[in-house]
Amino acid sequence: MDIQRREENNKGRFFIQENGTETAEMIYSVRNGKEIVIESTEVDKEKRGQGLGKKLVMASVDYARNNDLQIIPACPFAEAVFEKNDNIRDVWEGKNAN
Repeated sequence: MDIQRREENNKGRFFIQENGTETAEMIYSVRNGKEIVIESTEVDKEKRGQGLGKKLVMASVDYARNNDLQIIPACPFAEAVFEKNDNIRDVWEGKNAN
């Protein structure tokens, strides 16, 4: 499993390819050059329940940390991941754990 990222014109996505087929995707936009807005997370029906969506969110967390960005989880799935994981709230815009 390989998580990749592509970004162009303030729009981007993290995605997972398995055996040459894209099985999961998280779409985001970049706002003000300082924030990532996670807009949607989709996982192929036959791959659901395997943690792929969470892996995409966690990849965005790593990317945000490495690039001094904050994340706004507009997608309900991404927001649920942030709610359940205190250790990633440092990059959650407006909900930093302190």
